[in-house]
Amino acid sequence: MNFTQAAKIVNSISMQEKGRKQTEAEIIALKAAWDKIDYALAIKNSKANYSENYIRSDAGRKLWLMLSGHFGEKITKMSLRRYFERHPELLDPEKRNLKILGGCPPDIENFVGRQSELEDLKQWTSTAQSVCIDGIAGIGKTCLAAKAISAIFHQPSQFEHYIWLPVHYKPSLSELLDCLMEHLGADKGEKTQQSRSSALIQFLQRHRCLIVLDEVDSMLQTNQETSEYEVFFRRLIEEKHQSCVWLTANCFPEGLSNYKNMGFPFESLHLGPLQPNEVQKLVESHGITFDAEWEKMVHTCMGNPLLLHSVLRKISKVLGGQAELVHQKTSLALNEFEYLLNKLFTNATDIKDLEIIVLCKIVSIDRTQSDISLLALTESILENHPGISELDVFNSLERLQNHNLLSLVTDEESTKILMVDIIKKYISRNYINNGQNEPSLLT
Repeated sequence: MNFTQAAKIVNSISMQEKGRKQTEAEIIALKAAWDKIDYALAIKNSKANYSENYIRSDAGRKLWLMLSGHFGEKITKMSLRRYFERHPELLDPEKRNLKILGGCPPDIENFVGRQSELEDLKQWTSTAQSVCIDGIAGIGKTCLAAKAISAIFHQPSQFEHYIWLPVHYKPSLSELLDCLMEHLGADKGEKTQQSRSSALIQFLQRHRCLIVLDEVDSMLQTNQETSEYEVFFRRLIEEKHQSCVWLTANCFPEGLSNYKNMGFPFESLHLGPLQPNEVQKLVESHGITFDAEWEKMVHTCMGNPLLLHSVLRKISKVLGGQAELVHQKTSLALNEFEYLLNKLFTNATDIKDLEIIVLCKIVSIDRTQSDISLLALTESILENHPGISELDVFNSLERLQNHNLLSLVTDEESTKILMVDIIKKYISRNYINNGQNEPSLLT
């Protein structure tokens, strides 16, 4: 691809996004990016009368923002040519006029790892109608979905429509249906909610669409409105169509998760911690040497990308990358993770009183142990809480494991429960050392 072709593509995008051709100043900024020269030289070569500051801070900045929004990936002066050379399919006018509609997927420039999960999502677009992506807050569900939809979008045309919708604000089902139908350019049908749901599914039967509904947690809380959402999600799974809908949430109801076993074209993907080699790449991307101390920090941060990024940014900004100056790394990580944990623990549909009992008991049995046996934990809980059964304990452990708050490791002799220090400290601070926060079942 040469500059003339790239400029033609950008001009077409400008017509689509802003209803006008590129300005002379924007062409100068584009030429500077393509030739990898500074703005001052690009202005001189063009023989135009612009200030360097105007090209950089106004025309260029607005151009990169427009292209970033259009392509769903951060575009800068330094990355523009590399992006165009990676995507020769942009020369195809039909493909170029497509865009990801709805909201703006997050910046995925610093995305690392998750290659097997990415391949799964790509493959499932051909075999599944619905995919549920879950995992603890900050584990990377949204970034994974954004990386995957961007990769699929830039492959040879597979879908007619691409939609990304953040729904954390919990729109009503009517609002959600109207929004989807408007983006798709589909007939909304009659005014009843059921008829609009049917009209959407009929559209998905006729057209190949990839739709991401990000952060559907609030839609799955138990109330009258939630039951309407659940019916809608079940229809997307059960009624045959040729589209693919991805849902992301911290945790999904068991009823949705069981669809795979029932033979429906449905898949679920639970995101666990990043692998040590993936964390190493993440640490080194911040200009910090990955050593034995950071290997311990991987365990402390539970391989959570958001938590790791947050800690790394603080070390880079405040300490100039000198991680060895931080002696209480667990405390630093907990301070950074406090918001995410509070969000998880204050949602009654995520962590129930029985889960709090289990967590407190794990911490109080021996705060210095890295693991305890499942048998010892169960016996201790049943002894102090006769109204709780073994099955209750096992179900709670499964839910807590799904939230990545603990893990179960089985060997030939027994099953061990592992909980990292950061979670132990949080439970101690909020539920053991602060009795007023404990659920009534603990008193």
